[in-house]
Amino acid sequence: MMTLSARIPDTHRVRLAVACPLAALALAACGGGGSTGGDGGFTAPDPVNPFSNSATDAWVTSTYATNFDAVEAQNWFNSSQYAFINNDGGSPTASEYVGNELADGPYNGNAYKVIRLHVAHGAGLSGAGLYIAIVDNGFRTTHEAFDGITGFAYGGSVAVADHGTHVASLISANPNTSDMVGVAYGANLHLTSTDLVGVGPGTLAQATAEAASLNAVAQNNSWGYTDADGNELLLQDVQEYMADNNITSAATALTSLIGSSNSDWQAYFDALENFQNTGVLVWALSNDDTLNDADATAGLPILEPDLQGAWITVANGLFDLDGNLDITDAALISAPCGQTAQFCITASGSTVGASSSSNTSYSMGTGTSYAAPIVTGSIALIAEAFPSLSPEEWAKRLLASAYNDFAEFTNDGITDFGNGVEKYYSETWGQGVLDLEAALSPIGTVSLVNGRDLQSGSRHTLSSSYLGSGGAFGDSVERALTGTDIAVFDALNGDFYIDGALLTRDATAGTAESAAIPRLDATTTDKLGLGAWGLAASDEIAFEDLGYAFGFTAVGGAEYLQDALGLSSENVANASVLSLANDTTAIYGRYDMGFADFEHYGFIGTHDNTTDGALAGVGGAIAFDFEALELTIGASQMSEQGGYLGMTASDVFTDSQQTAISALNLAASTDIGENLALFGGIEYGIAAGAEGSGYMSSLDTATFSGFQIGARATGLWLNEDRLTLTASQPLRVETGTMSMDVPVGRTPTGEILYDTVTANLAPSGRQLDLGISYAFEPNPLGAFELGFVYSLDAGHIAGEQAAALGATFKQAF
Repeated sequence: MMTLSARIPDTHRVRLAVACPLAALALAACGGGGSTGGDGGFTAPDPVNPFSNSATDAWVTSTYATNFDAVEAQNWFNSSQYAFINNDGGSPTASEYVGNELADGPYNGNAYKVIRLHVAHGAGLSGAGLYIAIVDNGFRTTHEAFDGITGFAYGGSVAVADHGTHVASLISANPNTSDMVGVAYGANLHLTSTDLVGVGPGTLAQATAEAASLNAVAQNNSWGYTDADGNELLLQDVQEYMADNNITSAATALTSLIGSSNSDWQAYFDALENFQNTGVLVWALSNDDTLNDADATAGLPILEPDLQGAWITVANGLFDLDGNLDITDAALISAPCGQTAQFCITASGSTVGASSSSNTSYSMGTGTSYAAPIVTGSIALIAEAFPSLSPEEWAKRLLASAYNDFAEFTNDGITDFGNGVEKYYSETWGQGVLDLEAALSPIGTVSLVNGRDLQSGSRHTLSSSYLGSGGAFGDSVERALTGTDIAVFDALNGDFYIDGALLTRDATAGTAESAAIPRLDATTTDKLGLGAWGLAASDEIAFEDLGYAFGFTAVGGAEYLQDALGLSSENVANASVLSLANDTTAIYGRYDMGFADFEHYGFIGTHDNTTDGALAGVGGAIAFDFEALELTIGASQMSEQGGYLGMTASDVFTDSQQTAISALNLAASTDIGENLALFGGIEYGIAAGAEGSGYMSSLDTATFSGFQIGARATGLWLNEDRLTLTASQPLRVETGTMSMDVPVGRTPTGEILYDTVTANLAPSGRQLDLGISYAFEPNPLGAFELGFVYSLDAGHIAGEQAAALGATFKQAF
């Protein structure tokens, strides 16, 4: 005959005896009293596979869920239901719970506030639609706390008993129909009443398998086996028996020490192992605080290593909290975690819960029996927040985030949870005290992951991962990614979500950076002639007989080429793709053909938007002088390294970027009178980018343009003065698309799910800069400049406007 003991203090312990032969338990529950799973407040179970939560409800910021409501969290924190769980706010002393064993009470730690449950409830998490399995002595399913809850009873009926009723109410009590609230008040229940089906391992194997078929996310076990003499069967007892008798099979040892058969025990082990494919097994430790180790039932994974994974043992403690809910004093009132410390957690099991006396009755108690369901309900909240994680990962989150920063916690070893997450554990407190706020927040470094799965993918921190849109693209990339939830993963592979727009960096040139605004650090192009023995600050080298000249332009080569092509002026320096080059060196040659001048050039420079990039190319232009009109036609071929028309990216988007650019230019100028000139220039080109091995999956050929028109007047009012008026469009992408395969989630096996986002690269607006500048020389060694620019559709963003004004005075001495 097997017996089982509920996890309540010795003074209230209920010993449950097997009510019928083990052989009969394999097919049906024993007869007897009790209510069926469909009676009272329970409704018919949903179809199988209630596990259908969407990742859109997952947490998407560094701390809280999208729908987290701080006011709602505070309302839960101050609610009567939370106060009720702690005896209407009163905190009995430790001595009231456990006799005179403790003298340092009272403790004010409300069981729900200790675990910061209000943070999860404030985010709307309730375990809605998920099944939680409970193995216990009996349940009063008609109690008001269970009104409206879907229930499923193994064997078709359950007995009525106080212990199981209290446990179940802590998991799922309906706050709308009772004075209390369950941790996972929206969850459904799968109930196995040991008062009816017994505690034989064969029968429990079938009950566990049935719960797994409903995709139950957790199974609560607030009970444990006793030996033939009715004493608590300890983990050490089984280990010693196996060592003394040279037994390697836990099933053989338990058959000898408890009863049943090897096959039934193995069937139970197999059912527990299979359950961990869908849910976490939670087991209450013994309440005997004189023990120095875990009991055999809670410690089954130590005896049977195949059970290690989604398994948590639970200890019971009393706690004092300060205003920040930090623990200032703690006392363990159960057996310690012992050998199960690395998969053990502590909660407060001093609670008020539903009792079986009537449909409206409640009672108070303490024990690991009532700490365990608080952990079990929390697993459902974790499962709801992280539906794509595996049960082992749910358990790992609770363990790795447990609170251990209190004086009574001792560091007895370190658990390596992977990816750099290491944590001290205590043989007394396990990993520490359950902390839902920490479990629902990112643990360790949050990363973007690039690869097929989380195990092999490369990880990139958010701070170093970005897509710099570049001025030519305006808001096109940001618009494409806005509203796209991109999955990011913490060190324990929890999937969080950020809006894709947060990964873009606006590299749009601002109005204040227009060439119309004078700069104190403005530099002029340096032209260095090539002398016979090297570089010399002189005119370019000319071969007059051949009509050919060549020169070397250092540092400001890009500016020189833009001037030569007619694409820049006093007010405009960004109408060409050449504006992407910085610190540019150019070598050019000029040939006088009589009817026109032909100039060819080559250049190389650093990239204006990234320190690791470059822009290099060759080109040529032919200039015609028709007396009243000067006309220049040019063409160039360039290679852009580290960018795509100024768009830059970290390696999470693309490991390498190389862009081939072809451009055509047309410029003209004419003098109207002695002091007035009109000028203009336009560039049109195409760019073909090469995607890397990151999120950027394809780059179609893009077209771009830039232009300026203007008028320049000289000798107006003051000495050597100049007035320039311009209307210009900075470099702008006209057509093209880019596709990005961005992570949008994961599977329970760790495979990363991707979705394709296609961006139309043309921005929403067309920036038009209206610039005016005025310069004069107040003395032979001085220069004064004044400039103003007004931008329509600033940054190539429709409807944006900007203006800037600047002035400089330079005096040589």
